[in-house]
Amino acid sequence: THGVWVGTKTFPDASVIAFRGSACFLDWQRDLDAEMIDDPDLGLVHKGFMTGMRDAYTVLSPVLSSGRPLYVTGHSLGAARALLLGGLMVVQGIKPASITVFGPPRPGGETLKFVLSGTAIKADRNRHDPVTNVPIEAPDFDYVQPRDLIAKNIMPTFPDAWGIMADHHIELYVKGAA
Repeated sequence: THGVWVGTKTFPDASVIAFRGSACFLDWQRDLDAEMIDDPDLGLVHKGFMTGMRDAYTVLSPVLSSGRPLYVTGHSLGAARALLLGGLMVVQGIKPASITVFGPPRPGGETLKFVLSGTAIKADRNRHDPVTNVPIEAPDFDYVQPRDLIAKNIMPTFPDAWGIMADHHIELYVKGAA
């Protein structure tokens, strides 16, 4: 939906909503579109991460209104979108059972953090994963993590072609969650 890659899995007693991390040029463009925009419900949010999220919410409406417990997850860009979806759900009166994110960049400001304050969130950061510190702190960039990050220490396999991004591999987060 408008470049937002999301999948759902429905079980008899719950549904899982999972957002994909960056995998194509459009994703990386949106990662870099870090202008803070004022969303009417979530306050200041990352423009690129928010792009397409209201359309994704509409597409997900049948799952969101199912009455089943909803578990939301994602890695990297997908983690930011999972947190934004959680915020949109909360303002619509739908409480996620939990949000679990891996290597999340900062998706918004203090209003989003407040909106999500009553939501169960688990946010992992592997070692020195730099993605969890972006967008960087700068004037007019008041980005925050909605929750304190849980430190993981899963070593990448060396040598690693990702260099400073080596700690961001989804495989390391999967290993850390096991």
